[in-house]
Amino acid sequence: MASGVENSRQLEVIAEAAKALENQLDAAIDRLENLDNDELIALRRKRLEQLKKREHDKRKWVNAGHGTYTELNSDTEFFEAGKRSERFVVMFYSNATERCQLLDSHLITLSRKHLECRFCKLNIHKAQFTVKRLNLRLFPTLVSFINGQTVDFLRASEGCVTKDKLTLDLIEYYLSRCEIKSKKRRTAIADKEVKKLEEVVFGGNSKFVGHLDVHLQKDSRLVRYFLIIYKRCLFWKKTR
Repeated sequence: MASGVENSRQLEVIAEAAKALENQLDAAIDRLENLDNDELIALRRKRLEQLKKREHDKRKWVNAGHGTYTELNSDTEFFEAGKRSERFVVMFYSNATERCQLLDSHLITLSRKHLECRFCKLNIHKAQFTVKRLNLRLFPTLVSFINGQTVDFLRASEGCVTKDKLTLDLIEYYLSRCEIKSKKRRTAIADKEVKKLEEVVFGGNSKFVGHLDVHLQKDSRLVRYFLIIYKRCLFWKKTR
């Protein structure tokens, strides 16, 4: 009996959330239908400016080496690349191991997918000054930078994460939480996947180490809204 009441209450909560969302959509449609010609022209002009800026950014990124995964050969090349790119991710490695090759494959894919970020790799034996400055000791390690500042580390060495967990999803999740990617993730990661990702040793800012809420802070309002509803359902269940 209690189970039936609980399920009924959960359905009511979901229905209320759906109704609230429907009302928001209706209000947005009404606003669009009531726009006059001047407002439509202004919206069209704003959209055109956004498209122009996007194309300008793409050309700038391509000229700076974005869109490909390249190898740097010295400290000087590393610093020059960092100056030219707002978002910058580098894999520091020692030897061309199977683990490095796996990361190479993921970063090649991401470099084509996320043009807003430049992806490179650097052999530590060719950049001793940079390695000491960043205090790197385990390899391979991914280091992310924004505007020349170190944001976070992902230590992918054998003692930190197993190869089966070193997936494309893990790397993309890392970029999302470091705010390296400008594109927002459309779907939430399942709880079991988040738990798996949190087993990886992340360095740098400890504020990035959290649960699903951290990842969703930059996601859509719709996902956050239903996450709140879901948490309330869980809280209500525990208090029964």
